[in-house]
Amino acid sequence: MAGSMTVDFKQIFDGSPVAISIIRGDREERIYFNNAFERMYRGAATGGLLSISDSWVNPEERVPIANKMKQQEFVGPVVVQRRRADGSTFWCIMTYQKVENYENGPAFISWTHDIDDRVKAEQEAWEVSREQAEFTYALSHDLRSPTNTLSMLLDELASCYITGLDRDAADLVHLAQSTVKRMGKTIEDTFEYSQSIDRPIAEEEVDLGALIDETLIDLHIEAAVSDLQIEVRRLPAVLGDIFQLRALFRNLISNAAKFRKQDEPLRIVIEAPRSQCETSAEIHVADNGIGIAPEYHERIFGLFQRLHTRDTYPGTGLGLSICRRIASNHGGRISVVSDVGEGARFKVFLRKFAK
Repeated sequence: MAGSMTVDFKQIFDGSPVAISIIRGDREERIYFNNAFERMYRGAATGGLLSISDSWVNPEERVPIANKMKQQEFVGPVVVQRRRADGSTFWCIMTYQKVENYENGPAFISWTHDIDDRVKAEQEAWEVSREQAEFTYALSHDLRSPTNTLSMLLDELASCYITGLDRDAADLVHLAQSTVKRMGKTIEDTFEYSQSIDRPIAEEEVDLGALIDETLIDLHIEAAVSDLQIEVRRLPAVLGDIFQLRALFRNLISNAAKFRKQDEPLRIVIEAPRSQCETSAEIHVADNGIGIAPEYHERIFGLFQRLHTRDTYPGTGLGLSICRRIASNHGGRISVVSDVGEGARFKVFLRKFAK
C-alpha cells in the first residue's frame, strides 16, 4: 500500500471490490492503490507492480487520455487493455476524477473495472457469427447457379412441350416452376441476409428522402398494386451505408405492399416525427394493411418466421430479419406498433448525420 490517507477513507477504499488508485497528475505516478487494484494488476506475480507506462498494452492510447486529464475534471469511461505484472493482459473500463489538492498537488482518482471475460465472450460470439455468415454466404452463393439452371430448364420444358402433355403432367410442370421460383427467392434472401451479418458499413451521409424515391422506382410498386397512395414526408439525413439502408427500406415497403387489405386502397406513409433528438433519427413506415397481433411483434423479426401460409402471402420470412440486422449494424434498432386490422407502423432508429 502506498501514500497517506485519513483512516476512514483508507478503510473505505481498501475494502472496496473496485480497483482504485490515486495518480499524481503532474508526474503520472501512483501514490495510492487499494487491495483490489493490487490483485488486479499483479496477477500471479510475486514482485511489485508495473509502472503506469509499462502497464499499457497499447501505449498510444495514453496520449488522448493524458490530454483530457490536463483539461477536464472527469475523464471516462474508456475501454482499454492493460498488462499485469505477471505479463498477462486484460480488458477494463477506466474512469478518472480530478482532485485539486491532494498532498500539495493535483491528483486523479482512478477506478478500474475488469471486463475481460465479457470482452472475450463477445469476441468468441462475433467469431461464431462471422463463421456462420461465411458458411451461409458460400452455401447460398453456390446454390444460386444450379437453381437458376433448373428454372431455365423447366421454362424451356414448359414453352416447348407443354402442349403435348396431359393436364396432370402440365400441372406438375407448373408446380415445379413455382417451387423452383420460391426456392430461388429463399436463396436470394438468405444471400442478402448473410451479407448483412457483422459487415463493416461505409459511413457516409445518406439523404433518406432521395433514397426512398429511388427505392420506390426500383420496386415498381405502383404497377404491382392498384389504388396505391404513398406519401413520403420530409426525412433527415442519416449516417450509414447507402446500400444496406436501401435494402432495409425496400423490405419495409415491400412488406407493406404484401400485407395490404384486399377491400381498400393501400396507403403507405414514410415520415420522421417532429420531436427528434440531436443524435438519433426516428423514421416511421406506416401502412393501413392487415396489421399484426401484439404477441407476434417480436417474432416477426426472427429468421424464417411466418404468420401466414405461402398460399395466402408468399415470401421467405427473411425480410424483417434483414431489416433488424441492418438497423443493428448501424447502431440502431427497429420495432413495430400494430394490431390486427389496424395497419402497422414500423419505427426505425438510426444515427443522424452531423453537419
